Order: sequence, then C-alpha cells, then structure tokens
Amino acid sequence: MLFSKEEFYAQSQIVVSSFLKSTTSLGNEMTDSEDSTGSNETFRGGPVNTEVLTLAHAFSFLTRFPLPAFSYHQELQSRSVCYFPAVGFIIGLIGAGVFEIATIIWPASVAIVFAMISTVISTGAFHEDGLADSADGIGGGWTVDDKLRIMKDSRIGTYGGLALILTMLLKFTALNALPGDQISAALILAHVLGRWSTLPLLRYCSYIGGGSGNPFAGSVTPIRLVVATLGTLLITVFFAGESTIAIAVGVLTITLISGLFFRSQIGGITGDSLGAANQLVEVMVYLMLLWILSH
Repeated sequence: MLFSKEEFYAQSQIVVSSFLKSTTSLGNEMTDSEDSTGSNETFRGGPVNTEVLTLAHAFSFLTRFPLPAFSYHQELQSRSVCYFPAVGFIIGLIGAGVFEIATIIWPASVAIVFAMISTVISTGAFHEDGLADSADGIGGGWTVDDKLRIMKDSRIGTYGGLALILTMLLKFTALNALPGDQISAALILAHVLGRWSTLPLLRYCSYIGGGSGNPFAGSVTPIRLVVATLGTLLITVFFAGESTIAIAVGVLTITLISGLFFRSQIGGITGDSLGAANQLVEVMVYLMLLWILSH
C-alpha cells in the first residue's frame, strides 16, 4: 500500500535524510575507490565537497534550477550519473508540492495539470524532447542513418508531436484515476525511477550518438550503478511498501524492452533515446500503481 497523505509528509522528511546519508556514504566509498586509481587527483576538497560538486553537476545537467556558479569538470559530470535518481526525487517532490497546494483551490484534475507543468518547467522539457526526437527519427526514417539524422533535427514532426500528446494524456489520465491521497507519492516514484532507468541503459547498451548523453558514455561503473540503485530502492520501499516488487518488475521490464528496441532500430542508444526511456518508465509507474491499487 502507498502512504496516506498524513504519512506522506512524515515519510518525505525521513526519506530525504536517509537518502542523503546513504548516497554520501556510498559516494565517499566511490571517491576513495577512484582515488586509489589516481583518477581523482584534480579534486582536493575532500570526499564530501567532491560529492556535493558532483551532485551540482547532475542538477545542472538535468534541470533548469538556478545554481551558484561552480567550476565544470568532465570527470565529475560523468560521475554525476549516480545522482540522477536524487535529482528525480527533487523534481517529483516539486510536482507533489505543487499538486498538494493546488488542491487547496482547485479539483485534483486541475492540480495534476499544474503538477505536470511544474515538472516540465523544472527540467526544461528535457526528457520530453528526447521522446519527441526518438519518435520522429524511428517513425520517419527507413535506415539507421536516416533515423539518427532525423533525431538530431531540432524541429518536431508528426510522430514526435503525437508521441508527446499521447504520452502526456496517458500520464494525466493515469494520475487522475489514482486516489487523491496517492498522487503525490506516485509523482515522486515515477520521477525517481525514470531517472534511474538511464543508468542500466548506459551501462549495458552501446552509446552511438553525440549530444546530451555523450558525457556519460561509458561512465556507469558497477559501483555507480549500485549507489544509484540502492538510493532508488530506498525511496521506492518508503513510498510503495509492499508494492515495491511489482513496480520494480514493471520498471525493469520497460527498461529492458527500451534497450532492446533502440538497439534493433538504431544499433544502440543516444541521449534522445535515454529521454524517451525515461518517459516510458514514468508512464509505466503510474499504470502499475493504478493496477496495484485497483486489485
């Protein structure tokens, strides 16, 4: 069972504290491991400061949040992939907060729209853009080269437009069908798990394109995957409870199918296909929660 609205607020505070403690501890172990190989010689601010800067790189890449100025490091950008689920947690928390505030004034259906708008603004429609580009390329291209060329085109076509409209409609319909006191938890889970899907795809699929995903090609080491997965699992258990296994199976299935599909269509993954997979996982989480709560 998911938490009631009263439990949601309490558990949100707990999970933030627990997640930061676990990721900092594991992140320090990752820093020590990389220090032993000499790959982290540039950073002398200590493991905690390095992890904070790594987290800043993750937020800078995935969101439009105004951050204090900091020095960009390619190595930290690559390492920041393990914090993608943490960024998803904050984005989901923003959506949940907007939803809860909006329900004070408007019906839940209207509040859901505002929540969706807030998450899109937070990311600059980053992943939605990847979904549209992937749909245009795969739908409109005949050869692999044609598909990749179309995916790089900044203009949106029929396939991309339809993919965006239908996906957003499906998100809204699924969220609106959930009980009102479960929507906030659903938003958080979906955004965390959607960002997590990027890690196994980068780890186990060939990266074939430049663009937004290029800094992370080959960056997902086993320990980084473990760090992100443990943090993601912690959040999922807190908000989904006994439904964790069912949700995990659904997310793993969609992630696997996405990887296999993109490999069959374009020979691997690109930044756009990672964004598309993110959106598919987000939708799957809403549908899985709806199915669980209706049985």
